[in-house]
Amino acid sequence: MVLHVNYKSMPMSQMSSYMKTHIGSYVMTYVSSLFLWFIRDFLDVKLCRYFLGYLILNSCIIHHCSRGYKQ
Repeated sequence: MVLHVNYKSMPMSQMSSYMKTHIGSYVMTYVSSLFLWFIRDFLDVKLCRYFLGYLILNSCIIHHCSRGYKQ
């Protein structure tokens, strides 16, 4: 058993799934940011801002949903 963010115990199998989800979301955000950095000269600035806003909103939603974990 491992303690979750809000101090509830979580089985190890759920903990590994939880970690994979969060690591995956951070990796996708990082890769997407790199993608934007590489192509920023080729895309309209407004499009880059919308996409970056989408990424930030998506990571906030994932973070919010993970805080609502109930056993």
